[in-house]
Amino acid sequence: MVPVNTAQLLLDTLRLPGVSDSDTLRTRWGQADTRGVTDLFKREGGELWLHRRLKQIGIRETRLVGTEFWDSLDRSAKKSVAQNLLVRSHAEYVGNLFLQDGVPHVPIKGIARQACTTKFPFANCRATRDVDILVPSDATDAAWECLTSNGYRKSSALTPPGHFHLPPLANDENIAVEIHKSTSSSVPPDEAWRRAQNIDDPTELLWQGLTHALDQGLEGFFLRYYLDAAVALTHGNISWEVVVDRLRSVEIPDYSLAATWLLAANRFTTTDISKTIELPRRNFPLLRTGTWRLTAYRSRFRNRSWTRKLLAEGLRSELNMGLEGPVPSTPFVHKVRRITSAFAARLTYRIWRRLRWTDNADSA
Repeated sequence: MVPVNTAQLLLDTLRLPGVSDSDTLRTRWGQADTRGVTDLFKREGGELWLHRRLKQIGIRETRLVGTEFWDSLDRSAKKSVAQNLLVRSHAEYVGNLFLQDGVPHVPIKGIARQACTTKFPFANCRATRDVDILVPSDATDAAWECLTSNGYRKSSALTPPGHFHLPPLANDENIAVEIHKSTSSSVPPDEAWRRAQNIDDPTELLWQGLTHALDQGLEGFFLRYYLDAAVALTHGNISWEVVVDRLRSVEIPDYSLAATWLLAANRFTTTDISKTIELPRRNFPLLRTGTWRLTAYRSRFRNRSWTRKLLAEGLRSELNMGLEGPVPSTPFVHKVRRITSAFAARLTYRIWRRLRWTDNADSA
């Protein structure tokens, strides 16, 4: 029996729009080593995505039902559903407050995805934790006054002055509400407002997913961000002329990185966008990095800090980035320790890649 590569199995299972061979996938899951999968999804999100997919292929007919893996995934998925319902209900409440005060607004990001699940299946499979609402640039004061007069107070002081959204507000339910005047620091408010008028436009949904992922730094290469793009790409009807123009604009500081991310996200679909955009020098090795992440989570020598270093340096290595450096204010001794641990993690990854990895094509 050929061993099941769990990272490849995850790619094949999560791919949208549908499952082509449930019997084969179900058999492979019955033979798969699921160690590390739960930890991977806890870190990267997307538990509901995997849970729904496994139910679609008939996972209840396999030996996995009743295992710690399935029970943990089931609990996480149900928690995500409950969280999404709570946040969506709160978004409706905030929307009604704005309507009563005549404040024009459009839901964006997670709330927008929640609102268009009928058109974009799986769009609600990522946990949403706050309410993001875009208002015209001349309505931000009115929106702020509307919420603060209804019991909302600042929930964080971390938002820098002049940012494209105001500091988060929350009431007694403790669900943050962010009033946006734009969707990005590089998009003028009037243009952001124009784009947001059609919240179910696949081009805008894709673009929001792409730019939001890139704003997260290396975390943008996590599963939950790939899902945002995959649901739009699966729908089709993307205006690629618009996407390509924006990729070449000031909205994207690094075209190669953006194209690399977009092509990686596309591998969670059955579509082919390789001829629609200029390709980076090489595809992102999604299968190799996925296998490495599972390997790190399965390690007997795990601790949170070391695992994070292993994952970060593996990803930085694949993106041809230097070692992760400490912040400038770090004391010298701690700075040396952090640089040394980053070097050790990078070396560990490269040794693993040389000794354990043979599929240079990294096809999925």
